Order: sequence, then C-alpha cells, then structure tokens
Amino acid sequence: MLSNFDSQTVHRAKSLENHSFGVILGDQLGSGGQGHVYSGTLVDLPTNNQSHQYLRDSPHGNKGGNKNVAVKFFNSKNLFDDEVPYLEKLHDRENCLQLLGILDDLDGIVMEYYSGGDFSKPKVPKEIVLKQIVHSVNGVIMGLHSMKVAGVVNTDLHSGNILLSENNLSENNNSN
Repeated sequence: MLSNFDSQTVHRAKSLENHSFGVILGDQLGSGGQGHVYSGTLVDLPTNNQSHQYLRDSPHGNKGGNKNVAVKFFNSKNLFDDEVPYLEKLHDRENCLQLLGILDDLDGIVMEYYSGGDFSKPKVPKEIVLKQIVHSVNGVIMGLHSMKVAGVVNTDLHSGNILLSENNLSENNNSN
C-alpha cells in the first residue's frame, strides 16, 4: 500500500462531508502496530478547487493556505475497516483527534497534525510550567469523556498517543 503513495503524487481523499481534496505525503512521523504515520499537505485538486477551499476554511483547516496534516496508512484492510468507524464517531468531539478525510484506495486516513509532539517526546521548551501540564492533562480527561459519550474506548492510551499542539501550549504560556 505505501508503495502507491509518494511525495510527487497528489492523491484524492474525501472528507466526511463528501468533499474531495488532494494530499501530498511528507516525512514519516512514526509507526506502530497498526501502521505508519506521515506528514502531509493538503493541496488543490486540478478539477475541484471549491472542495479544497471548503476544507481549508473549515474549523480544522488553515484559512488561505495549504494545511499540514498527518496521514496514517494501516498495515491491513481489517485494521483500516476497524478504526475508521470509531474516528467517524469522534468527528467534531472536543479534545479528540479529528479525522479530515479517507484515502479508500490506499487504506489510509487524513487527520489533524499536532506540531507539539506528544507526551513522551514534546517539541516544546522544557520550561513547561505546571499550569500548562495541568491544562494538557485536563484536555486528555475531557477527550476521554468525549470518547465515552460517543461510545468509543481507547485501548492504546499511552504517552506517545497523547498529542500536543504548540499553539495551545503557547497560548497557555501567555495567560499566566
């Protein structure tokens, strides 16, 4: 499956609202038991600029520019088929990773990209104040509650799967 996806090709994806957009693969961000995760960039499709503009202007988009995303390829079709319905249930739930689109032909998904790393390898300054840590843990608790309300249980919760946003940590830093 990964051999079909390269950094020179624009691949078509569909949002949950059934809008088409393109994505180009970047560097590998990580891998695990389910598959591999790469950075990616949303791009205009040659024939459908309105759909891409819709996604860029959505709450999960980057208004007026290309959007950095994460692209996950699953090790098997079964893993893909198992995970996508759960991610769809969490669409627009607070403090939960947002599924932006699906690459059906490649058993892949397009998700929000978090630039702050994760709890095991944060990409933020080491001088994180206690207030920021408490805020992040509170976000995890709220996310787990959102998952419970949606009927989803995370069976793989660990520090490497708790993603951090540099923007959120920076904003908290300014509100001392």
